[in-house]
Parts: sequence; structure tokens; C-alpha cells
Amino acid sequence: MDSNIEPSRVAVLGLGYVGCVTAACLAATGHTVCGADRDDHKVSSVLRGEAPFYEPGLEKLVRKTPPRGA
Repeated sequence: MDSNIEPSRVAVLGLGYVGCVTAACLAATGHTVCGADRDDHKVSSVLRGEAPFYEPGLEKLVRKTPPRGA
């Protein structure tokens, strides 16, 4: 993360193709991210450190930034 940017707390609504990638990238750059989705499969996948769908590199990012709580 750029040393001139303060980490933020961010909420991402929807952990689909756009939301999950966005949340993982923001978390990997030091932001605190809260992700929410009405699909229990997506939420439980992310909480286990797994990507809920295939996107190149996403599983690694999700694993890199484990959840702090459920």
C-alpha cells in the first residue's frame, strides 16, 4: 500500500464476480473489508479461505487475507 494512503474500513455488498475480487484486492492492500452476500455458499467459501468461483489468482488472494471473525 502507498505510504501516503491510510487503510480504510470498507463494506462490499455482494461477493460475486465483481464484489469478491474487489474485496480481496482491497484486503490484500491493507484495507479492512466486510463482505456480505445473501448467498450462504459465497460467504462460507470466503470464510474458509476459498474463492466461491474460479477467477485466476483469486483463491490465492482470498487465502492471503483470512477473515478476522465471523
